[in-house]
Amino acid sequence: MIVNRRFLIAFAPGLLFATTCLAQEAQSWDGIWTGVDGRIESAPIQIAIADGKVISYTLKGAPLLVQYSKVTSNSVSFGDRDHYSVKLDKIGNTTASGQFRDRYGADALTLTKEERASTKEERASHVVPIDAAPAPAQPSR
Repeated sequence: MIVNRRFLIAFAPGLLFATTCLAQEAQSWDGIWTGVDGRIESAPIQIAIADGKVISYTLKGAPLLVQYSKVTSNSVSFGDRDHYSVKLDKIGNTTASGQFRDRYGADALTLTKEERASTKEERASHVVPIDAAPAPAQPSR
């Protein structure tokens, strides 16, 4: 039994490190991914991924139910088991391609990750310093 405990103590940190690295790679998908489904009259698509899970999917502005999702370092798959499925492969840091399948067939997708400023940067861009405020209007005569 002592040998088994030593084995666990020796290899547990490495296993924990490997698991953490995989989770961080899956989180590289985190963000808003946008694209167009060309089969449906150029329908806009938006996929939101957070903490390694697909949290929302919209097609033509209408949200669709996401029953399952699997996010790995280089692929994402999700859908609702009865109506549609999506499989994406990362082809760059901010680009992915894949396939949308539903009961009408399949279509190729290309998505781009939206680059958004952080909340702090967005707030800072709307703040006007006091000395830069416009001068009060002069009364007309």
